[in-house]
Amino acid sequence: MALVSKYRFLSGAVKLCFLFVALLSLAACSGRATPVEKSDEAFDDIRAEVSSVISEPDRAAEIISLIDEMQQAFADAREIRQGHLSDFVDLNRNYNTTQAQFDELISATAADIEAGQELVIVINRKLVSKMTAEEWQDLNKLRGRAFDRLVKAMDEV
Repeated sequence: MALVSKYRFLSGAVKLCFLFVALLSLAACSGRATPVEKSDEAFDDIRAEVSSVISEPDRAAEIISLIDEMQQAFADAREIRQGHLSDFVDLNRNYNTTQAQFDELISATAADIEAGQELVIVINRKLVSKMTAEEWQDLNKLRGRAFDRLVKAMDEV
C-alpha cells in the first residue's frame, strides 16, 4: 500500500513539473513578436517615414495607400506560403504520393511566387512614380531595413 501512495505522490509531482515547464514556456514565448507583428511594425515604420518625408498630404495619402497594398500583398504571400508548406507536409506524409503530385505542387508554388513578385514590382513602380528622386533617396535607408525585416518575418513562417 505504501508503494502505491508513493507512486501517486510522484505522479502528482511529475504532473506539477510538466505544468510548471509548460507555463514557463508560454511566458517565455509571450514576449516575442510573431512574424505578422514584425511585418506590421515594418510597414508602420514605412508609413510614419512617408508621412514625415512627403510634405503634401494628398500625395502622402496616395503613397500610404500603395504601401497598404504592398502590405496586403505580403500578407497574401504569407498565407499562400503557409498553404504550400502544409500541402508539402501532407504529400510528404503520404507514402502513396507520386512524383507528379510533388511536381504539381512545386509548379503551383513557383507560379504563386512569380505572381507575388510581379505584384510587388508593379506596386514598387507606382511608388517610384509618385515620389521625387530626393524623397525616394530619403526613404532608401529605412526602406532597406524595413524590407529586410519583412523578408525575415516571411522566413519565420
